[in-house]
Amino acid sequence: MEEQGAVYSIYQFCTIYTTITSMLWVSVFAVLIIFLGRSLNFKRNYSFNVLWALVILFFLRFILNFEIPYYTSGLRSYVYLEAVREALRHCLYIFSYEDDFGKVYYYLTIGKVLEIFYLFVVIVLLVKKYLKCKKLYKIIGLLNFTEDKNILNTLEVAKKKVGVEKDIKIIVNKSIRTPAIIGYFKPIIVLPLVELNHTQIVTILSHELIHYKYKHIFIKILTEFICAVNWINPIFIILKKEIFNILEFFTDRKLIAVFNHEEKRQYLQGIIKIVENYGNKNNKLGFSIGLDEENNERVMLQRFKMVLENSYINKNRFKSCISIFVFVILYIFSYSVIIQPAGKTTMEDYNDDVPIIIDGSYVISDGDRGYTIYSPEGEILTVQRGKFTRGVQGFIMEVR
Repeated sequence: MEEQGAVYSIYQFCTIYTTITSMLWVSVFAVLIIFLGRSLNFKRNYSFNVLWALVILFFLRFILNFEIPYYTSGLRSYVYLEAVREALRHCLYIFSYEDDFGKVYYYLTIGKVLEIFYLFVVIVLLVKKYLKCKKLYKIIGLLNFTEDKNILNTLEVAKKKVGVEKDIKIIVNKSIRTPAIIGYFKPIIVLPLVELNHTQIVTILSHELIHYKYKHIFIKILTEFICAVNWINPIFIILKKEIFNILEFFTDRKLIAVFNHEEKRQYLQGIIKIVENYGNKNNKLGFSIGLDEENNERVMLQRFKMVLENSYINKNRFKSCISIFVFVILYIFSYSVIIQPAGKTTMEDYNDDVPIIIDGSYVISDGDRGYTIYSPEGEILTVQRGKFTRGVQGFIMEVR
C-alpha cells in the first residue's frame, strides 16, 4: 500500500506519435512481406526462415509499441505535422462537471471525434469477424462426425507421419468446399466429399495436421486483429492474404520432409481434385479455409513448382543469415526515431489515461483519495482521482 505523501519521479515513453511511427514501420514490414512473399525466385534461393523471421519482426513491431529511453530521438516536422496537430486540437464542444477537487472540463476536439470513429470501426470489424466464426462453428455443430473406419485409420497414419497425438474428429460432407482444421483445443478436420485414394487422403490430412501442430490458428487470429486495427491502411488487406499464403508454403515445406516422391505426386493430384471441387456450385457452405484458402492461380502454381523442384531444400544459408541479420538491424533502427511536430509536446499529445508528459515530473500521492502531478519546477500539472500505482500506464517510476 502506498504511503500518504510518497513522491515518485516518472518517465513517459508512449505518445500518439510513438503509435503513428510504429504504424508506419509496421507498414514497411508489411510491404516487405508482400513483396518477398510473392517472389518465387526469393523463395527458391533463400531459406523459408527469412520470410518467417520477417513475419515475426512484423508482429513484434506491432506489439512492442514504445520509445526506448536514451536511444529514441525525435524527427521533427516544422510544417505538416504541426498543422495537423493544430487542426486536430480544434475544439468542437466543452463539457464540464463538479467533483471533489472542483470543476472538471472535458474538451471534445476533432482529434477526439476521429479517434472515437477509428475505434468504432475497429470494434465493428472485430465483432463482425467474431460473428462469422460463431456462425461457422454453429454450422459445423450441425454436421455429424464420420464413423468410417477407413478414414479414421487413415487419420491415424497421418498423425504418426507428422507427429501429432491429439484426439481429432473428422467431418465429411458434400457441402464442404475444402479441407480445413477448425479449433485448437477441440480440433475438428472437415473434408469435402471428393473421390480421393488412400495416399491422397493421408497427404491432405497431414497438411491439416501440420497447421495444427504449429498452431497456425493463433497466427491467423493475431493477423486478423492487426489488420482490423490497421483498417485505415489498404496494404493490410493484401498482407492478410500473403501471410495466410506463407503459412501454406510453410506447411508444404514441412510435408516435403516426410513425403517420398510418390506421396508428393499424390499430394498435388489431391489438391487438383479439391480445387476442381471448390468450383462446384452445389457446395453450399460459404467458407473456404485450409488447403486453398484465398489462393489464386499464381500461388497454386508456385506451390506446385516448389514441391516438384524440391525448392525447399539446399538453400544458401549464408545469404539467408545475412538477410535475417539485415531485417533485425532494420527492426532495431525502427525504434531510433519517432516522427513528431516541431512544437513542444503537451498534455493533449498523450492518451487521456496517461497524465504525465514531462521527464522529471513527479507525483505526490494522497493515499486512496488521489494524487497530484507536478512539473520539474513544482507547478501542478493535474490532479487525479483514485489510488496511484507504480508501473501503470507504461511509466518508469522511482521513489524519490
